[in-house]
Amino acid sequence: MKKFLLGASLMAATLCAAGPAMAMTADQHPYPWDNSVYENARFGVTTEKLADDIYVMRRIPSWRTMVQANVTVIVNEHDVIVVDGGTPAYVDNVIKEIRKITDKPVSAVITTHWHGDHNRGNHLYREAWPGVQFISHEKTYVNMLHRDAEMGPYDDERKARTIKSVSEQIEKEKAEGKHPSVVKTSEDLIAGIDEIYDTLRRQKSGIADITFKDRIALKRGKRTIELLFLGKANTDGDAIIWLPEEKIVITGDVVVRPTPYGFYSYPREWAGTLDNIKALGFKTLVPGHGRVMHDSRYVDTLAAMFRDITAQAKAAVEGGADSAEAVQAAIDFSKHEQAIAGDDPLFRDLFNVWFKTPISVSAYKDAKGLPIPQYEEEH
Repeated sequence: MKKFLLGASLMAATLCAAGPAMAMTADQHPYPWDNSVYENARFGVTTEKLADDIYVMRRIPSWRTMVQANVTVIVNEHDVIVVDGGTPAYVDNVIKEIRKITDKPVSAVITTHWHGDHNRGNHLYREAWPGVQFISHEKTYVNMLHRDAEMGPYDDERKARTIKSVSEQIEKEKAEGKHPSVVKTSEDLIAGIDEIYDTLRRQKSGIADITFKDRIALKRGKRTIELLFLGKANTDGDAIIWLPEEKIVITGDVVVRPTPYGFYSYPREWAGTLDNIKALGFKTLVPGHGRVMHDSRYVDTLAAMFRDITAQAKAAVEGGADSAEAVQAAIDFSKHEQAIAGDDPLFRDLFNVWFKTPISVSAYKDAKGLPIPQYEEEH
């Protein structure tokens, strides 16, 4: 299931694949719903300055299909380092923004993990600045070798199947009385299907030239940029980027707003990884998606949730639960859903589809001691 192609309820049904005020509220709990967020360009970029020569570029709203990774741009004495590239149409706009900020060349693009919305437009940086190096954790390198081989074809036949599936999903949502914000998200996908497939067809593998296992430090003048592996979480190769002088941490999808992604993840270890991030003593946290944070409250909320889910899944399996569905039915997600999604009907729907269902699969495997592969093994 590809989170970077499909969003909200329709992900469950389909296995094929602004102004300052909006920036403050659009990925919190905008209820009653304001559909004006969909008037923004689908692959548009909003730039926020985090510190001297450090910027985050993100798409608002963060949950819109295709989801787009937050891109961090670090301008150094002689070069620029980018954290998480993005998809092609998005990267087009990121490159334009970088060139507004500086005429220094991009020398490296760091990929935090294998999900395609973070790296399948990397080749465009190399076209713009020949000699760019791609860097990732060694596990991400392996995962991308396998996952990138599965790309496409994003042909008209597949697009037609997507339109049919999403159209059926819209009718189902309406019949079930889903909140208009949920239906609007699905309708927005149909409205943008040509844009979406155009950028999908432009995707290429952005696999790393340089990998690391535990830590690598990049020295750029007086600035140190540390790439750390602090444990499994959203994937088995999550790179955490730490700027110790500025106390900025960039987490990739280990931390995501408005709701975490649970696909192919490691709930038993995720809490400890979050503890390790908190122990860095950050002042600013750039998540994989959603607004920038300046305290650890959300990190604490996530860590507590993963510990509780892991304990409940373990108890369910010990009590006889013999499937992911049985584990999901046994876990009480209610307090976590409230803490993460509040009363917002769309965010509660996203929590269910993007997190509750897939994390139950991983929690079941964790409790049974089963592997959680990031790609299909060849037999």
